[in-house]
Amino acid sequence: MKNVIENKCFFLSSVTSIRNLPDESLKEICFWGRSNVGKSSLLNSITNHNIARISKTPGRTTALNFFEIEKKI
Repeated sequence: MKNVIENKCFFLSSVTSIRNLPDESLKEICFWGRSNVGKSSLLNSITNHNIARISKTPGRTTALNFFEIEKKI
């Protein structure tokens, strides 16, 4: 499968408080869903990078994780 996003992707930050959110001028895409349904796997698949950690154990992610993709997508 060809990756959808052909640019460099990297982990930006992980936050547990709204005070620590990244710059709001950046564009955002949100993956939201029940625990252990494949949100991180989807992100890894469409970027063709293993930037999001995955686990078989539900509830491992306890913070908002932000990733950055180069400007051109």
